[in-house]
Amino acid sequence: TNLQYLFLHANLIKEIPESVSILVNIEILFLNNNKIKEIPESIGLLTNLEYLDLSNNKIEEIPESIGHLTNLIELNLDGNEIKEIPESIGLFTNLIELDLRDNEIKEIPESIGLLNNLKHLDLHNNEIKEIPESITNLINLKYLDLIGNKIKEIPESIYHLPNIRYLFINNTRIIL
Repeated sequence: TNLQYLFLHANLIKEIPESVSILVNIEILFLNNNKIKEIPESIGLLTNLEYLDLSNNKIEEIPESIGHLTNLIELNLDGNEIKEIPESIGLFTNLIELDLRDNEIKEIPESIGLLNNLKHLDLHNNEIKEIPESITNLINLKYLDLIGNKIKEIPESIYHLPNIRYLFINNTRIIL
């Protein structure tokens, strides 16, 4: 199929069928504000995908296969029930914006430090307890939101990120 843009937001969709893999030319896929619980492994076959919005669903898990979406520029998974970020996230070398706010994420994988084009990282309102040292490799990062997590300390090197402009760490458990 030649379909490049698909907008199915604000419906009552409960699942993404495995057959989504036939959308080989898709570049933009919006499935936000639905009732989706699971991302199929076949999502990893949509290698032309640049923008993926699955925000405000009921997703609990991100499949490892999502790492095959190496052309992704923006990934929005906010407002779900995600508990873990797969290590394969480090393969998103073109990713500029990653929004994982309002989930149940407990830790950030070290592979996050491989996202050298990342400019915007939103982890607001999760269960994160510590920041991996690798986050200091995100030399293009301009915006980092860690509000409302369970973080007790921040690596000092985070303040030396060369392009950071907006750093939100309030409402955590930091003790100075």
